[in-house]
Amino acid sequence: MTNQQRIQFAFFLVLLGLAAFMSYIVYQPFLNVIILALVLAILLNPVYEYILKIFRNKGSMAAAVVIILTIIFILTPLALLSIQIFNQSRDVYTEIQSGRVDYIQQVVMTIEKPIQAHYPTFSINVTGFFQQIVVWIGNNAANIISSTSNALLGLMLVFISLYFFLKDGKKFLNYIVSLSPLEDKYDTKIFHRIGMMISSVVRGVLFIAIVQAILVGVGFYFFGVPNATLWGTVTIVASLLPFIGTALVVVPGVGYLLLTGNLFGAIGLAVWGSLLVGLIDNLLMPVIYGKSSQVHPLVILFAVLGGIYAFGPLGFLVGPMIVSFFIAILEIYRENMIPKNSENV
Repeated sequence: MTNQQRIQFAFFLVLLGLAAFMSYIVYQPFLNVIILALVLAILLNPVYEYILKIFRNKGSMAAAVVIILTIIFILTPLALLSIQIFNQSRDVYTEIQSGRVDYIQQVVMTIEKPIQAHYPTFSINVTGFFQQIVVWIGNNAANIISSTSNALLGLMLVFISLYFFLKDGKKFLNYIVSLSPLEDKYDTKIFHRIGMMISSVVRGVLFIAIVQAILVGVGFYFFGVPNATLWGTVTIVASLLPFIGTALVVVPGVGYLLLTGNLFGAIGLAVWGSLLVGLIDNLLMPVIYGKSSQVHPLVILFAVLGGIYAFGPLGFLVGPMIVSFFIAILEIYRENMIPKNSENV
């Protein structure tokens, strides 16, 4: 390469980096919309392919039908649930602020007393913890409701993006593959790994968390713990924590029932939480992942938690996408860059 060619190549890289940075600034406000639409497109692609056969390869019609089904079976229940969560979180927050809720302090005192007999300075700020959760849910729900126009605009952009990702997804993939200097089989492997990780997270981690949250909500409602919908929603976050998991919500519920004199309810909720809620992941995990999945649950766990810590709520999807991309690159390196010892083959 001559000096002139080096200068031209360096100048091109500078222009490319500048264009990429400016494009990021333009698209940055809509990254959450694009990521959410992309994830929905990956998850709903099997449905799209099935409907596409019915409409005889008319992609526009098939994509429109998928969006209508998504609104009916996903968006509408989520909207109704959000309204219920907002109402209950507002009620709990009002009661905590007014000092009318003392059962949390009673639970704390029950836990603290035997420990303080040996460690007098020991204390648990459970009230502050629950108050932060309630305030966070209440504030975010209030923001969504108060900024209806922004929420509707975001939803509209998600569905517009989803429509084109479904309809023209293969064209986008082929264009990205054409830009990559890697062999097509490696590009395919990277995309497959990312899609598999997203599917594993949503079908595995998120789906199981939602099932556990529903079971906790049903148990709380049946055995007499107030605001069952709110605490069921908190269970979705708690279920992501290792070891503690749903016990973080179920145990205080059992304690509340004991302190209010509902012994039958406390025993029933304890059995419900231990046998059904606590073991549901062990029952569903093999069915959901199947033998073909190569994503280790520990990798998924830290990818989800790390993604949430680094990128916020959508990090539970962004984190696994980044980790899956890294794993795919490592596999390509292992299979093609590391010399094989013929003696060990």
